[in-house]
Amino acid sequence: MPKGKGKGKVKGMSKVCQVLEENADLLQTPSSMGPSTMHRMMSRDEIKVVLTRIQLVLDADIPGDIAEFGCFKGETSVFIMKLLQANKSKKKLHAYDSFAGGPRSLTTKDLILYLEGYLACP
Repeated sequence: MPKGKGKGKVKGMSKVCQVLEENADLLQTPSSMGPSTMHRMMSRDEIKVVLTRIQLVLDADIPGDIAEFGCFKGETSVFIMKLLQANKSKKKLHAYDSFAGGPRSLTTKDLILYLEGYLACP
């Protein structure tokens, strides 16, 4: 086998693609999730990255549950749960958020991006 070939391959990648395809409608409807994209907090590609990393954990049979910090309105949490279900995983998903948004920015260069409460849930 050539050096590096197959390294880091995701065995369950078909499950990641399946979850994204079966729930594509969730990514089509505007959800006013926040600033990252026009209508949502994370793009399809960003969600795919998260799911792929979790799939690596599932493929490696790493013990423990899954925790999401800063879940906002839970859109990514839904996709994570769907992936856990597709894998018939017994892992629990723990989703946490302050629901108050981020703290006030300490530097003026970040002020526009991080106003106090900017990502607060209405």
